[in-house]
Amino acid sequence: MTPEDLEIYVSQRKTWNEIDLSSKEIKVIPEGLFDACENLETLNLSGNYLNSLPLGLFNHCPELYYLDLSNNKFKTLPSKIFIHCFNLQDLNLSHNKLEKLPEGLFDINIELLYLDISYNYIGDGKLPLRLFDNCLKLQDLAANNNLFTEISLPRDFNHPEFNLDVDNEFRFKIKFHLRLETKRLLSFNGRNF
Repeated sequence: MTPEDLEIYVSQRKTWNEIDLSSKEIKVIPEGLFDACENLETLNLSGNYLNSLPLGLFNHCPELYYLDLSNNKFKTLPSKIFIHCFNLQDLNLSHNKLEKLPEGLFDINIELLYLDISYNYIGDGKLPLRLFDNCLKLQDLAANNNLFTEISLPRDFNHPEFNLDVDNEFRFKIKFHLRLETKRLLSFNGRNF
C-alpha cells in the first residue's frame, strides 16, 4: 500500500475506533496519518515492512489502548513515540528486529497491562534500569527470545499477580532481578537460570 493509498484508507475511517492495517505491505507511514483519528482505540499495523515511525504519529490518539506493531522490521523506536498514548494497555512489539528499547519509552504508559517484546534482538546485557518504572499495572510481560540478561521492575510494582516469559533458549545464563517483595509471581517461564 502506497503512502497515498494509506492516507485515503485512513481518512475514510477517521471516525472509527478500530483500524486494521495488518499485512498491507506498508513500508512507510506518512507523518500525521492518524491526526484526525481522535476516537481510535485499536490499531493493528502488524505484518508489514515498517522500520521506522514518525515521532508524532500517535499524538492525536489519546484513546488508543491496543497497538500491534509486531512482525515488522523495527530496529529501534523513538523514546517518546508513545508519549500521548495515555490509555495504552496492550502493546505488541514482538517479531521485529529491535536491538534496544530506549530509556523513557514507557514513561507515560501507566495503564500498560500487556507488553510483548519477544522474538527481537534486544541486547546490551540488560534493559534500561528504569524502563518499566511507570508501568505499575503491568500484568503480562513476554520477553522471550532476546539477548538481554537482566530485567528490573519497579519496587512499587502494583499488580498482585504477574506473568513473565523470558524463555530464552539462545543464551547460556540469564540474570533475573525481580523486585516483588510482597507480590505474587503468578507464572514464570524461563530456562537456563
